[in-house]
Amino acid sequence: MTIQIYSIGDIKQDLMNVGRLFDPSDTLGGINSRHINALEERFFKKTGRKCVFVDSCTNGIYLTLKKLNVKGRHIIIPPITFFGIASAVIKAGGIPLYSRVDKYGLMDISSIYELVETYNVAAIIPAHINNRYVPTERITDLDKTIIEDAAPAFGATRVDGSCVLSSTRNASVISFSYGKPLTAGEGGMIFTDDNDEDWYRGQRYSGLSNVDGKYGYGAFDVTEPELKMANTGLNAALIMTKMRSFNDNLLRAKEIASHYHNTFGSFHDGELNPLGNNQTYVMLTVRRKEVMTALEENDIKSYISHRPVYMCQAFEGFNGAFDYKETCRRYFSKILHIPCRSDLTDEQIELISTVVRRALQ
Repeated sequence: MTIQIYSIGDIKQDLMNVGRLFDPSDTLGGINSRHINALEERFFKKTGRKCVFVDSCTNGIYLTLKKLNVKGRHIIIPPITFFGIASAVIKAGGIPLYSRVDKYGLMDISSIYELVETYNVAAIIPAHINNRYVPTERITDLDKTIIEDAAPAFGATRVDGSCVLSSTRNASVISFSYGKPLTAGEGGMIFTDDNDEDWYRGQRYSGLSNVDGKYGYGAFDVTEPELKMANTGLNAALIMTKMRSFNDNLLRAKEIASHYHNTFGSFHDGELNPLGNNQTYVMLTVRRKEVMTALEENDIKSYISHRPVYMCQAFEGFNGAFDYKETCRRYFSKILHIPCRSDLTDEQIELISTVVRRALQ
């Protein structure tokens, strides 16, 4: 049987549990979905931050940029990120500006300061990727808005043990898309501390300016036209259901990552995946082709992630830090993801470990 990168695990049981949460008086969407309200309240209690559930992390980033009114100004993004972030910058009227990245594809902090001195920068969007986080706590003396693209960071901790999401005062957005620690197919959550959650809620419902629950009865107004970016009560209920087993799954994924590292970590150019909260283990190796071939021969899936954004036709030609393309090239020649799902069996884990170790030796 093929060992897939991603899995939806106990989806049949999850959907049965979701069904038990609904009754005939419920709505699957709309302003008054009690399941969306309950999910936002759950995340507020978990992180201490106000939360707004939207249809994607990308649109969450877009709305934070729209609120800043970034039109005509530069937004610093890493060239190693989901291409939708560059799209969100452009949709909001901003101009992407590429930072350098380190060997793991993370935004290089020093290059931020270089770019701020040269360009009219409105905001900085560090991206936490590849089971690692950007140390945004080191950006303390810039009078610039920081929006953390924390798509895969739910459940992640910093070096000091603090929660990545609750230990920052920056606006943050996470994703519930496939491959994320907590997935419902699609979705995103905006975290804010600026008492602006009602503005975000109005924007997600096509720009309503008074979200009072009377949508459809003429008691609303729209002062800023916007597309609809709301998610559904069904997605919210599925996330709530999957949160019940999240901590156990997170612990299991970390144990698998640690086992991989102990088995073959010394043979590739990388450290133990510190966040350990995704469904993949991230490797950097010059022998990537050999590893991928060996895995495929044993019916084990792997994949290469995060093609540099500037390589896409839509995002060519934007400025960036000196030599950012060279660091991206080195990263993109080595990056590889292998399965690290919490539902892998011990036999599957041993097979993956053995195959990778032999390919690397």
